[in-house]
Amino acid sequence: MKQIKPIYTGAFANEYGDFIMDYSKIQSPLTNRFIKPYVTSETHGQNVFDDLVEFINRLDVLSVLDLGCGAGELLSKLPHGIKYGTTIHTGEVEYAKSVYGLNYVLPLDMRDIDSYFAEKSFELVIAHCCFQFISPEERTDLVNNKIHKVLTSRGYLIIVNYKRHKETDVENIVGYEDVTSLYTPIKTMGDMRCFIKID
Repeated sequence: MKQIKPIYTGAFANEYGDFIMDYSKIQSPLTNRFIKPYVTSETHGQNVFDDLVEFINRLDVLSVLDLGCGAGELLSKLPHGIKYGTTIHTGEVEYAKSVYGLNYVLPLDMRDIDSYFAEKSFELVIAHCCFQFISPEERTDLVNNKIHKVLTSRGYLIIVNYKRHKETDVENIVGYEDVTSLYTPIKTMGDMRCFIKID
């Protein structure tokens, strides 16, 4: 397995020897202005995360797929029976297993979910702050084809993006007009949009 040099020397990177984004250790105008306030703020980031967890836990679903789940923090807070997550970082897979006891966080690129999971495998797919890492065309293909394929009939899609730039608003990040022909928007809560699949 190829080792990737960590971007910082925190405990996670030392233990697992893999890339992990620890925003608290990065000093740049971009992270200080747009990312840290949402990830580390007690008054905004944690409240939004807690509200998201509460909303998801109220949905009547048994199977969940969390795309770009990182080390599995969100999955660890969900009581659902079948929980899968994807991340491209093997260190996060190991961390999810050892810290959260999550055995189904897979080293899988979210763009490849349709080749790994069967059709209609999940009642809920979550894309929590991961779409900004792929191109606009890939986002549209992911939502309109791949996520649509693995969602059950009347399955839920939750998209969350904390960035405040117009080009990364949910409406722009996935080609909103195309999405609404396949999904019905049912809930907006701050930076979160919840859709239900149209069959």
